Amino acid sequence: NRLVEELLTFAQPSLADFESCDMNKLVKEVVGLVRFESRNRKVEVVEDYAPDLPRVNGDPEKLGRAFLNIVQNAFQAVPNDGRVSISTELTAGKNGGPSRRVAISVCNTGSFIAPDLRKQIFQPFFTTKPQGTGLGLPIASQIIVGHKGQIDVESDPDRGTTFRIEIPCVSPALAIL
Repeated sequence: NRLVEELLTFAQPSLADFESCDMNKLVKEVVGLVRFESRNRKVEVVEDYAPDLPRVNGDPEKLGRAFLNIVQNAFQAVPNDGRVSISTELTAGKNGGPSRRVAISVCNTGSFIAPDLRKQIFQPFFTTKPQGTGLGLPIASQIIVGHKGQIDVESDPDRGTTFRIEIPCVSPALAIL
C-alpha cells in the first residue's frame, strides 16, 4: 500500500548511503520516468542542464525519490497545454551555507500555490489532491535537508510555481572519486 510505504519512509528514514553523485544524470532519469508516465498528456517539457556541473555527496536513491516526488507534483499540477521546465545550475549558497551549491529548479505553468498553503505543503498529511497522501513533499524536504540542502517554493498566479533545491557540491578532493 502506497500510504503505508510513504508513512514508513517519513517516520523511519533509513540511513543514507552517500557517494559522489552526478545530479544532471539523476534528474534526467527522473524526468524521463515522469515524462513516460505522463505521455498521454499534452505537456511541454523544457530541460536545461548546466554543463560540467560539479558532483554532490549524496545518496542517489534518496535524492531520486525526492526529485521524483517534486517532478511528479509539477506534472500533476500543470494543465494540459502547460509547460514543465527543469534546470540545473551551479550557484553560491544562501544563508551562510557552502559557497558552491548545485541548484535544481522545477517549474510549471498554470498552477498557483497560495501563500497560506505554501506554509503547509511540507507538513505531513497536508494535501490538496483527492488521492494524495500528503507525504510526498515532506519526504522530499526531509531528504534534501538530510543532504545539507534546502528547498524553497515560489508561486505566482501569472507565472506558475517553482521548486528550487540546492545541495552542496562535494569538495574538490572527493569530486574525482
